[in-house]
Amino acid sequence: MMRVGEVRMHKCENVTCLEIDGSLVTEKSSEKCTYTSSSDCKPCFEYVKEEGECCGTCRQSCCIYNAPDNTKHTLQVQEAYKFKCTTGTCNKVNGSLQIVESIKTCPDFNPNDCVPGTIKDDTDGCCKICETYKCIPEKNITRLHVNDCNSFQDEEVASCTGHCECVNRCIRCT
Repeated sequence: MMRVGEVRMHKCENVTCLEIDGSLVTEKSSEKCTYTSSSDCKPCFEYVKEEGECCGTCRQSCCIYNAPDNTKHTLQVQEAYKFKCTTGTCNKVNGSLQIVESIKTCPDFNPNDCVPGTIKDDTDGCCKICETYKCIPEKNITRLHVNDCNSFQDEEVASCTGHCECVNRCIRCT
């Protein structure tokens, strides 16, 4: 039994008890759903209706990535798009999907350390790389002269040639 003005929900319908000209009348109206199919949802959202619910919702299913090369990409969860130094990945963060962007850091680059004609971009097109001069240890035989003092015999002295980080007059080549 319903009272006048009372509204009840029954199988996705609102049932309202009204009094019209002294008579009690029930009026039924279907619940208005904001979303009724995937076409009502934004891109990368899909329509989901839980069992027993009258209306469904739009739940995010992928990410849209606006890449640095001015292109737009639809990425599934854990899918990535790479452009030069930047990678955008669709990740689940705090319960929602979002693009996480990472930027590759290039190692120090000095073109003077490169063999001529070997400078190029790495496989990502992000960093400059080249073939560097090699460090080669050399041994020389010489008479040492320090101030007014000369060695009595020839001495073996180590030195380095090429691209080297020298320590102690290049006795150790790295």
